[in-house]
Amino acid sequence: MSISTDPERLMFGYIAGRYGPPAFVRRQQQVEASWTAVLEKCRAEYDRLLTPVRRQIAYLAQSLHIPTLDGLEPADALRHVSPEVQRRWREPRAMPRRARNEIERLAAVVRRFNRRWTDYVASVDLTEVNRLREGYNQYYVLEKECALRSERLARLGFEPLRPASRDDLFLPFPTLLFTPAC
Repeated sequence: MSISTDPERLMFGYIAGRYGPPAFVRRQQQVEASWTAVLEKCRAEYDRLLTPVRRQIAYLAQSLHIPTLDGLEPADALRHVSPEVQRRWREPRAMPRRARNEIERLAAVVRRFNRRWTDYVASVDLTEVNRLREGYNQYYVLEKECALRSERLARLGFEPLRPASRDDLFLPFPTLLFTPAC
C-alpha cells in the first residue's frame, strides 16, 4: 500500500482529521441524535405511565391465578389475558368477585393510561427534529457531493426524510387495547 502524495488528498485528510467527519456525515448524525432524544424522552414517559398498568396486571394475574403474565410487557400481557378474562366473564361462577373487581380496575387503568399517553404525545414538540430533517433533505446531497466530488456517488442511496409526526411516536409506543367484556 502506497501513501498518497496528492496535495488535495493530503489536505482532505488533514481537514478531516482535524475537524472531524465531513458536513454530510455530521448532518446525518444530528438528525439521528435529535430523533433518538425524542424517542428516549417518550420511552421514559411511556414507562412511567405504564407503572399503574403493570401493577394492576400483577393484581389481576394473582386473582385469576395466571402465573404466565409475570415479566410480560403490558401490551403482551393484555393480549394474553383478554381471551381468558372474556371466557370467565361469561361464566360469573367461574370468576370470584375479587377477580371481577380487578378486571374492572384494570380496564379503568388502561383507559386512563391511553388518555394520558395520547395527551403526552400531543404535547411533544417535533419542531427541531423536522427542522433538521428539512436541512438534511436540502443539503445532504450537496455536502456529500462536495466531499466526494461526484454527483452520482452523492445521490447513491439517498432517500429524503419525511417530516416526523406524532403518529410516528405511536409505532414504538402504542396505546393499549383491553376489552374485559364481550
